[in-house]
Amino acid sequence: MENIKTIKLAVTGFFALLSSWLGMLAAPMYILVLLNMADYATGFVAAPYRGEKRSSEVGFRGIAKKCCMWLLVALGGVLDWLVTYAKAALAAKILAAKRALG
Repeated sequence: MENIKTIKLAVTGFFALLSSWLGMLAAPMYILVLLNMADYATGFVAAPYRGEKRSSEVGFRGIAKKCCMWLLVALGGVLDWLVTYAKAALAAKILAAKRALG
């Protein structure tokens, strides 16, 4: 019983820290994780109906696809950060030029 409380505390602490770090992006990220898990589970269940066999190779390919999808999400986040930074830097230069011209 004590181990279960420790596990609950660790999981709660982890998600609280993650939610604090992600801020307003926490909910979309959690939804994306849940949708990834649902997609993997439905693919696993539907494989025999499609005439495919379940194997670790097929499962690994599915997980690799999910990892690539997450890399694309991360790339989008980095590009968003870069565009925001460039916009702020450009705005600062434009304001400085306007002040210099009078």
